[in-house]
Amino acid sequence: DDHAAQALLAARVADDVAPAVSSRLIRLTGGNPLALVELPTALSPGQLAGTEPLPANLPITEGLQRAFLDRYRRLGADTRSLLLVAAADGSTRLGVVQEATTHLGSASGPAVFDEAEDSGLLRVVDGHVEFRHPLVRSAIYQASTSSGRRRVHRALAEALSAPDDVERRAWHLAEAATGPDADVAASLDDAAERALRRGGYEAASSAFERAAELTGSDDARARRLLAAATSAWFGGEPGRAGALAAGGRRPAIEPVVRADLDRLQGRAEFHVGSVPAAIRVWTQATRDIAAVDPARAREIAVMAFAASTFAAPPDRTDLDPAELSAQLDLRASARERCLTGLLIGFHHLLNGRLALATAPFRAAFDAAQ
Repeated sequence: DDHAAQALLAARVADDVAPAVSSRLIRLTGGNPLALVELPTALSPGQLAGTEPLPANLPITEGLQRAFLDRYRRLGADTRSLLLVAAADGSTRLGVVQEATTHLGSASGPAVFDEAEDSGLLRVVDGHVEFRHPLVRSAIYQASTSSGRRRVHRALAEALSAPDDVERRAWHLAEAATGPDADVAASLDDAAERALRRGGYEAASSAFERAAELTGSDDARARRLLAAATSAWFGGEPGRAGALAAGGRRPAIEPVVRADLDRLQGRAEFHVGSVPAAIRVWTQATRDIAAVDPARAREIAVMAFAASTFAAPPDRTDLDPAELSAQLDLRASARERCLTGLLIGFHHLLNGRLALATAPFRAAFDAAQ
């Protein structure tokens, strides 16, 4: 059960496993104790901590392969092909599995399904294919060669031609790709936007991240990693959001994209990392973007000043609000007046001038009204 599985993971893994990760491992393994003992050894520290996504198909150790693949390897070639297609398919629809298997040039008639069901590895229920255990699916998928998996994903992409299958088709095309592919990356962008419209932040983040991997241009890759990081942030994964933002910072060329990545990385640091580190990131980002986009600089500076109220004096920001507000005029928007008031108010507050902080904070409040 869940309690025993959590205890087993805690006893076997030296580093902390994020609660969301342990819950998902329990769900994907069906609470199988052998899997819970062996799987953490095949996952990276980032995956266990929740800063990196778990693979769609869990990595299977040699011990798990022996436990789950003996029957699979005794089946006929057509049946093994059918099972591999079912393992790679996320829809579980019988018609999709049959059509993709046919695209591979393998038989998918009743006799093949009978052998698959007789093996006890798979069953067909109400037009859907189901594996008898979640790890059977992962074991079969991992037992194939990488080229074999790519062929299967291409066949599934061909089989998924209905309008409702756009997202699944994009993912299968991505899994079949061997290098940068602008068309597939664009399809993943579309899939991510669809996921965002229904509140699927985790799915959107994964799609943007995979699109970034298939992107040849540094700046385009950075923008997609920013989108992936932002989706992870709104999906309640600050650690992963920070890691994605840091990954996007390296290829980023456009100053605005760099600033937005730094702003998000600072947020992740502030919430799950180090407050002084967040202040340093925001302070440097403010300086880097000030000449290009003063409004953006003021937004990020406010975060640095606000965070400094949680830090000891040596770790506080040394930004000068006067420099950041020098270009404001009487036509400044309410938002700009609000940010300026906050900057000046926090600056007075951090320097012990509490009486002087009242007026700019009041001005900020009035502008926000």
